[in-house]
Amino acid sequence: IADLLPPPPPAPAVPPPKKMTDVTPVLIVAWAVRSLYVDEALPRGPLIQWLLLQLVGIKFSHYQIKTYLESAPGVRVEPHNGKKFNWVAVLDQPPPEWKGFVSEDDIRAELDEDLLDEASMCLARGGWPKADDVAHKYYVVASWLQDVCPILKGWSYGRLLSIVKCSAQTNGSGVLGHRNGLLVPYASSEDCERRVNAVTGRPTAVAANEQYVHTWDELRHCLSEHLLKQTGPSMFRAIEVSKVKSMFRSTFHRELSETVFGHQNLTKLLTDDRIGPEFVLEAVAGQKPSSKPPRKDLNKEPSGHTYVLKYTGSVAAKPYTPPPAA
Repeated sequence: IADLLPPPPPAPAVPPPKKMTDVTPVLIVAWAVRSLYVDEALPRGPLIQWLLLQLVGIKFSHYQIKTYLESAPGVRVEPHNGKKFNWVAVLDQPPPEWKGFVSEDDIRAELDEDLLDEASMCLARGGWPKADDVAHKYYVVASWLQDVCPILKGWSYGRLLSIVKCSAQTNGSGVLGHRNGLLVPYASSEDCERRVNAVTGRPTAVAANEQYVHTWDELRHCLSEHLLKQTGPSMFRAIEVSKVKSMFRSTFHRELSETVFGHQNLTKLLTDDRIGPEFVLEAVAGQKPSSKPPRKDLNKEPSGHTYVLKYTGSVAAKPYTPPPAA
């Protein structure tokens, strides 16, 4: 009779825990990595931390998670010497159903207009919980989107995460923006506020009781007056662009907001022809000024370079007439 019976099923490679005390952090972390593979989401360090926080309510440190992964069979960390969360977890044997991780480029190629419109409408309404960590901002929104967008409920978490990242890119749909480092609907973002203020000539991030620079004459006079007070040869009459705003606060007790002058960042303001030919913006590498003109992408400094503003005039710009007190 024994020969007629079907063979017993093979034993699982890792037997399930018989009781809750058998569930260890190592097993939980390894399971989290495997579940991210199934969900087509690259198991980056911060994503694993966020997922574990949802599962067990504990925010493990990068050292703890990395230690657990190194103790788990069949899992490794790459690069092994990555600092803090600058690494990904890799399975030696991916799940059979795994076909790869989804990227933003994949989503741009696959997302049709109806799906894009539905996702955009959900994201534009907002309503997701506030992330407890800036590093988790994309993960929180993607998880929320999976719950509130019916047409996307069948999509993997990795695909939803890529949708959120695409929606937050400045060269993408512009559906999402940032405020205080977290994701918000674009209409509530700092970038949208700056765009509106640049068009209307209003200051940004200036309190009602704070003074700010109102006119080009005021801007030119304050900059030239400060730079002429620098000691040494005229070639040293310069200031790093990153220190310009703090200089206005400490020296002139007022805020400098580029949106007053129709710009969204300070570097573009300081390259505006209206500031005058005596002011020259240069990219400096170490102590040697670069002979190349500033790059077209003025939102980012060139690698290894710092922007400095130089004043080539010999006298301060003409005095300005202060605006009447409010």
